[in-house]
Amino acid sequence: LNRRGSGDRSGPVPLVRLWLRHPVSGPGFGSGSGSGFGSGSSTPRDYAPSMPAAWTVPPWTTIAIVLIAAAYLRGRIGLPARFSRGRAACFLAGLATLWIALASPVDLYANYALWPHMVQHVLLSLVAAPLVVLGMPGVPVFRGLPRSWQRLVGPLLAARAIRRGYRLLLHPLTAGVLFSLAMWLWHVPVLYDLAVADPFWHAVEHACFLGTGVLVFWNVFEPWPFRSAWSPLPRVLLLL
Repeated sequence: LNRRGSGDRSGPVPLVRLWLRHPVSGPGFGSGSGSGFGSGSSTPRDYAPSMPAAWTVPPWTTIAIVLIAAAYLRGRIGLPARFSRGRAACFLAGLATLWIALASPVDLYANYALWPHMVQHVLLSLVAAPLVVLGMPGVPVFRGLPRSWQRLVGPLLAARAIRRGYRLLLHPLTAGVLFSLAMWLWHVPVLYDLAVADPFWHAVEHACFLGTGVLVFWNVFEPWPFRSAWSPLPRVLLLL
């Protein structure tokens, strides 16, 4: 965290260390006014930027999400009834949740307070991931790609090594282990600080939460034509 406005340019202050120096004293993240992380004089609000001045719409993230939505909507034209409007609504809601997590002020303030950082994790792994999977995105997104891209991607997806790889990743046991590891490892203080201080590792962290969430919910909801290796009850237990 940079001490903006204080004239200090000595480098970032990792969120975990800031939190430990000003521990939470109650449910309001502070005592008295409830506006800080503790009773000390420095709180995340001292470091947080002014919202109108600091937040701008990230263009590349927004463009990527819009293009994925366009490919999905284009590709679902002419598909059978199983690709219903309700499925499309779920997929678009998942993309909207993804945008909120990665491109809205939630992402900005995740660098300055613990709770928006945790909100990001929940949105990515437990809201965006299941909504995207419920949209059964595989077939529509592929059909929505330009023909030249389909000719390039199609043989890659059909390659034996690739099929073995995604069978392994989509096995319920693999998905559950990876999901648990992502949740635990990224909250180890060293890795947590790394993700807060370095944008690249912050992006890797987000990819881990979203990707492992998709793997788990792919088994839970079985989007056509996928069939999980486990029966329904064990698959639901993956969420516990």
